[in-house]
Amino acid sequence: MFGRGAVAALALALLMAGCGGSDDTDSAAPTATVRRSPTSTAAPATTTTTAAPGQEDFTAILRDLLARRDEAYEKNDISILEGIYSTQCACLANGRKAVEQQKAQGIHAAGARLKLLRTELVNRLSPTYAVVRGIVEQPPFNFVNTDGAVI
Repeated sequence: MFGRGAVAALALALLMAGCGGSDDTDSAAPTATVRRSPTSTAAPATTTTTAAPGQEDFTAILRDLLARRDEAYEKNDISILEGIYSTQCACLANGRKAVEQQKAQGIHAAGARLKLLRTELVNRLSPTYAVVRGIVEQPPFNFVNTDGAVI
């Protein structure tokens, strides 16, 4: 998964809009949190870093988080979401609900890949914590049933 300390916390604010953080002020602490030590059995993240504070590749970190989030909805796998979000984040509760609804309907997302348009360091709270804003776009996608038919 992510390296200790900085990286997990730094990736945090990507999902501010989805986790209740809609305040555009740079000094506001985010309400969303990302797990520091995921306990899920989901596949490990492909992006890791041991970069010193100020040298992190936030774009790569956020792209990796988005790819894992997309995978969770395509596989209807809550454990992947549990590996991304803290239990205090509304994103996890919302994601669980969405995946359970998809499972109940016998469908899953197909091609639902969020596109990261821009990454911005909003505030470095300490050498190991930062608020990062990611601007994303949701291109069109489909839901498919267990036979692969588009719904």
